[in-house]
Amino acid sequence: MFDPYLSSREFLVTGGLLRAREVGGRDDVGGFGVALGESLLTRRQGLFVRARVEYGFQMVGGRHAIVGLATYAYGAGLGIGPVELEARVALTALDIHLGADQWGFGFLSPRVGAAASVQIGTLRVGAMVFSEYCWRWVGGPDVRVFGLALDLGFLRPPLPLPARYAVP
Repeated sequence: MFDPYLSSREFLVTGGLLRAREVGGRDDVGGFGVALGESLLTRRQGLFVRARVEYGFQMVGGRHAIVGLATYAYGAGLGIGPVELEARVALTALDIHLGADQWGFGFLSPRVGAAASVQIGTLRVGAMVFSEYCWRWVGGPDVRVFGLALDLGFLRPPLPLPARYAVP
């Protein structure tokens, strides 16, 4: 599972709209988020598992930015022909919060989500909903983020097999 030589590999581009609310706050603030990354996919019959790593940026309310460094996500789901339905869990190793009136950073921010996609040749096009808890360890209150995003996956060529995979 998740063998970089035998699993399908993708380059990922994700972007969409989000709503954020400080924990204990009452007002939602709109924004957008974008992320780049890569994934490994292992399929067995009608099931699959996918490992992702993403590096993202979120702008909330036009005045507050969240830079996510290394979000590690794992998904599992059903693949029926070119259609995939997937549930995901993720953890952002480090996020940096920069705003007009505050700053901060956090570690180990959890995320859950669900996605549906269709494979069209070497392109996977999907929609994803997610909820994330930006857990600030320094500066400012924690933030809950909810989003809807377009998820694009571009199939990459396989890595050349090393000698240990050779069959005598």
